[in-house]
Amino acid sequence: MILLICIISFVGIAYGYVFYLSNDRVNIPVSNHFDGSRFFNPIARDIASSDIRKWRKESKKNRIAFPEWREIEIFPPPPARFDEPGKVRITFINHATTLIQADGVNILTDPLYSYRASPVQWAGPKRIHDPGVAFDNLPKIDAVIVSHNHYDHLDIPTIKRLWHRDKPQIFVPLGDDIVIGRNDKSIQVTPLDWNNKIELSTDIAVHFIRTQHWSSRTPYDRNKSLWGAYVIATKTAGNIYFGGDTGYGDGSQFTDARDKFNEFTAALLPIGAYDPRWFMAYSHMNPDEAVQAMLGLNANKAIGIHFGTVQLTDEAVDDPLIQLQQAIEKHTIAPDIFKALKPGESWIISISTEN
Repeated sequence: MILLICIISFVGIAYGYVFYLSNDRVNIPVSNHFDGSRFFNPIARDIASSDIRKWRKESKKNRIAFPEWREIEIFPPPPARFDEPGKVRITFINHATTLIQADGVNILTDPLYSYRASPVQWAGPKRIHDPGVAFDNLPKIDAVIVSHNHYDHLDIPTIKRLWHRDKPQIFVPLGDDIVIGRNDKSIQVTPLDWNNKIELSTDIAVHFIRTQHWSSRTPYDRNKSLWGAYVIATKTAGNIYFGGDTGYGDGSQFTDARDKFNEFTAALLPIGAYDPRWFMAYSHMNPDEAVQAMLGLNANKAIGIHFGTVQLTDEAVDDPLIQLQQAIEKHTIAPDIFKALKPGESWIISISTEN
């Protein structure tokens, strides 16, 4: 065990040091969220290293362990294309991985197909169920959007598989093009800053906007790359919000998005990895905050993500589903407005509020 820890530490130090040096050479202008060396949240304070140590110590006695494995219900694979005007088809795959199909375009979010959300596949947080859609059953992917570089969101082996199979457009936050390029220089990546917009097709635009989170791949490269949410603006199906991973903060990130985009046909919002609140509230919403975020966005429908696949924090595996139901009742939301889909389950949502 001591030898294993030493090996992991050595790899982490070497990797982090190389990342730190290479990222400092990127010409990124100073802004209200970048100080010339590291990114930061312009509103909330960052997590202190002492808080991390305190949580790790407490977690040893407070964590409610996930089950070792769960079998999942098998759903029909998604269609090759979905092009029904005024509608979007969203399939929950696992964790923050969803397939968004609208106006004939296939977009995959934070694709995670590895067994472990870790720099190595022999240690680290492991999945407790298969992906809801097998990789070989994925339709041709036109675009991949990555919210930030934590291992449960930026899974390099999956990115490689997608690139060499489909050659999709890949969008990442500033700095994460370096992470991917270091692993496979053939992969073409478009790095985005907050408020950047890219035309994905004549019918769909991708916007990258602010969230409250942080980044790192090792203990030594903290906030050397950016994080954020995406708005997929479609021609016929309206706006789809993908939150990736975020704390609620003062809620302004959601009301700002509402002010800019007016309303959302659907919002994909994280509902898991939130305990203990004294520590996780900075970077992870709980289900009640996710419902508040949906209301702040002016979203017609919402889908819960970021739960039940890998254990990252202390709450039990089904707590997010229980607390989501409680939050729906508390805020008097109709039960068909905010859903937590099963892995592999799809939901066709109309731009109208009548679904």
